[in-house]
Amino acid sequence: MFSNTVRSLLRACLAIAALSASAFCAAQPVFSAPTQVTATSPTASSMAIHWNPSYVTGITSTFTIGYNIYRSGTRVNSGTVYTTSYTDYGLAPATQYAWTVAATDGATVGPLSAAATGTTLAQPLAAPTGVSTSNATTRTMQISWNAVASNGTGTFSISYNVYRAGNKVNALPVYPTSFTDSNLTPATAYSWTVAAVDANGVQGAMSANAGGTTQAVSACTTASNNDHILFGRAHKSGNKALANGSNQNMGSASAGTITTLKMISANYYVIGTCP
Repeated sequence: MFSNTVRSLLRACLAIAALSASAFCAAQPVFSAPTQVTATSPTASSMAIHWNPSYVTGITSTFTIGYNIYRSGTRVNSGTVYTTSYTDYGLAPATQYAWTVAATDGATVGPLSAAATGTTLAQPLAAPTGVSTSNATTRTMQISWNAVASNGTGTFSISYNVYRAGNKVNALPVYPTSFTDSNLTPATAYSWTVAAVDANGVQGAMSANAGGTTQAVSACTTASNNDHILFGRAHKSGNKALANGSNQNMGSASAGTITTLKMISANYYVIGTCP
């Protein structure tokens, strides 16, 4: 049997050990699970995760709470995150994922949050190729292009948007691979681009530019050279009348000389006849 002295020493040692353990446990932080975890701003390869901050009890010292983010149970952040948002990259298009978040001080990790789910967008459609212009009139131009393949959304119902100088000109989705743009100005150069749109309404990459010029209005005016000068179809050079634009010599600038001028484009005239 132990002597009274030994017993006293054992009791003292046990008391010291209990106090040390209590102090150690009291120093460990107790985190709450992050709340309101959401998955937002999807792209074809990323998702933004947001949450409300965690709270800590069990210690009185000041320290910084960080977070770990888990996708399907696997941590995705390489270093501790000290904000309440994180963007997860390297995801597959058109795929659903689930994320959870836990608070940490670098040594202790708190409980996991409820899961937040989100689905990445489908892979954006490629830019249409072979965009060209044809069948120009004084007021219209036909734009054509090659079809764009499906992007794996499970449907082949793809439409197109047509842009002139960066402005969309089709009021409704375009389903064939051509479009006639109207209400144009005669003898004017324009530029068009085309983009494919998938069944979810997501527009893909823009095509290269295709340019084209509308036809000029073929208008002929027969008048005296003096009247051509007065009405801005010709100009005077010495005693001669010259057609605007082409500078063709129309002869004497007097009222007695009659010439027929054909307008090729804005302020460009040639001596000739109209059918």
